[in-house]
Amino acid sequence: MKLDTETRQRQIVQAAILLIHFGGIQNLTIKKIANAVGFSEQAVYRHFDNKQTILAATVDFFIICCSEMLEEIGEIQDPLLQLRRFMEVHIEYFDKNPAFATVIFSEEIFQYEESLTLRVQQFVDNFIQFVTVLVEKGQAKGEIHNEYPAGDLAFMILGSLRFLITVSRLSAGSFSLKERGGPLIETIMATLKQKHESV
Repeated sequence: MKLDTETRQRQIVQAAILLIHFGGIQNLTIKKIANAVGFSEQAVYRHFDNKQTILAATVDFFIICCSEMLEEIGEIQDPLLQLRRFMEVHIEYFDKNPAFATVIFSEEIFQYEESLTLRVQQFVDNFIQFVTVLVEKGQAKGEIHNEYPAGDLAFMILGSLRFLITVSRLSAGSFSLKERGGPLIETIMATLKQKHESV
């Protein structure tokens, strides 16, 4: 059965992700991608000009997945529930797709490619803004304490998730990201909630 262009491109992107995950960026070559997907090198070049365009497609694929995630969360009305679901989905995604963490959270890959750096930076800025707005809504409703700026709390949330995912990646998946993430989410939620003075 002849595969359509989108399917072939997705296969190439997925092969690139796995090659980086198991061998680092130096492991990513057009030849190895071709071998992984069962195409000729020429066939890979028909879909992508070079490794940089493959990496760009990888970032774009991740951004699309995240956009779908944010749309799902946006349907929830309560900001605290939105924040909880944001963290849950974030952890669930990287628990199921650990190779993506290697690519997206690897500064080594993007630091010398300005176009890729800008793509990732825009994605990160959007995440920060999204979480900041949720915190602000929670503060406005009195569900999240307003002692600290919403932007700082957003950094705390995203930084905690990032560090957990990084530790999991460095430990080669020696613990369940989802199981370890559950208690972390509870701790973050307890920290965010408005404290009521006892009378």
